[in-house]
Amino acid sequence: FLLKKVRLHFRVDDLNSKCLRVVLGIVICFCITLLCTIFELCVGLIECYFWGHQCWNYETSFLNYRGIICLRMSSMFFVSISVFYFFYIKFF
Repeated sequence: FLLKKVRLHFRVDDLNSKCLRVVLGIVICFCITLLCTIFELCVGLIECYFWGHQCWNYETSFLNYRGIICLRMSSMFFVSISVFYFFYIKFF
């Protein structure tokens, strides 16, 4: 029911607008960044629990979680994914 409302809310002209495509591209890049960060967290936790060591350490970085993930790396993921998405893929 909610999906039908969302579909009816957007017209065909809105979907073809460049602004909406850019916003959707940013949302897609953010979701991919979130998946990459979750993957990095899972790999880091598996290394800690099964092998007892860390291959990387972000303990000195701002907003880190147990030295496994940090805001700086997630931001770098977002920038690199955005560059790839908007410049390499034929988006416009």
